[in-house]
Amino acid sequence: MLKKLVLLLISVSLFGCGGTIYPSVGKYQLLANINGHSGQYKVDSISNVEGNADLNNFRYRGDTEPVFCGRQSSLSNPVYCRENSEFYSRSLDLIVNNSTVNQYNVYLKYSPYKFNRALEQALLSGGLDRANLSSTFDAFVDDYQKVKDTVNAQVAVYKANVEKIKVINHITDESGFYSDELNGSNFAHTAANDGMHPFEFTVKPTEFYSFLESEKKRISDVAALTSSIINTYSVICTNPFFNEHKFNGTCTAPNSVSFTKSGDQSVAAEILITSKDFGIVPINYKNEDKNISIKTDGETIAVRNLTNKFISIVSISIYYGTDEATPISTFNWEKADAKYKELPPKASSKIPVTAFFTSNDYRDYKKLFEFNKMTVGKAKSTNFEYGIAAKYSIGNKSVEETLYKTSSYNVYKLLVN
Repeated sequence: MLKKLVLLLISVSLFGCGGTIYPSVGKYQLLANINGHSGQYKVDSISNVEGNADLNNFRYRGDTEPVFCGRQSSLSNPVYCRENSEFYSRSLDLIVNNSTVNQYNVYLKYSPYKFNRALEQALLSGGLDRANLSSTFDAFVDDYQKVKDTVNAQVAVYKANVEKIKVINHITDESGFYSDELNGSNFAHTAANDGMHPFEFTVKPTEFYSFLESEKKRISDVAALTSSIINTYSVICTNPFFNEHKFNGTCTAPNSVSFTKSGDQSVAAEILITSKDFGIVPINYKNEDKNISIKTDGETIAVRNLTNKFISIVSISIYYGTDEATPISTFNWEKADAKYKELPPKASSKIPVTAFFTSNDYRDYKKLFEFNKMTVGKAKSTNFEYGIAAKYSIGNKSVEETLYKTSSYNVYKLLVN
């Protein structure tokens, strides 16, 4: 009797409750992705990086946590689970037991039996032997690792030598604004080819053996493999538009350079500067008479009372033109906030130029003084007129005065001053 009991315990521990034992195989991870339903399962792919089935240990790699579906009060009013239940079974957990009604929590619980059956069918339908797949892959990876270690040891020396190669910047300036600001900038750097990485693959099951065979041939000639990796390097442009100094241009470097010496080799990066961005440039306009002075940097307009009397500013107009300046906006101070209406003796007031325009018109106004992609030739040939007219009165508002002047601006002089 004792002997039978021991055998029964051994059987349960090895096989589970009526299950089949699946011994672990292989030392390197081997996965499969199985798909299907209702007994029609197949292996879609074999991989060592992705898949819902662990072929080494015959295990499911998905979520095995129970899914709560709801609570039901009797067996006659069942609660159904709507989640994917391919490898799950509906389970009822009794939570209340009394003489009138039973209540149950309803779960979907992972079923190893369902998954095992599905994987068995998938392997069988594809004519795939788990042990043979794994032993073939193990032998390949062992060989691959030996080659990788040999190659990468030489690649480490090669990379150190490539870092010593000097990259020389050949700078051509078409903008006319360059004056060695970019000297020492890292326009380009050498980039060594990588060595061999850990082996990763995903293939169709029908291609598994042929794929490994082709990979084995590819790495069989270690000397040729090493030579293909360490005989060339690249020069990579890292700063093609020179943002720090606002230059525009291109950086051109060879994609592949033959490695000839260690330590004293040099390679050229061709730097072409085409233009420079200056952004919005202040215009520094100023005008005055014996009563008031007015100036602007393009962002604000400042008016100063030069007299010992109160002055009322009636309006201010901004003038602009490429040939002849014409008014583009007028600000009526009398209709503005009280702080703009009157200037005490010797006082000054500033008004933002934004007050002269709607938001869209102000954006257009700012673009008049935004100078990007400029060359010296373009800047020298670009001129415009800018001015301000101010209408004001001193003490007696019935007598109005006007301060008006436009000035000519050359863009090159604005940019270099």
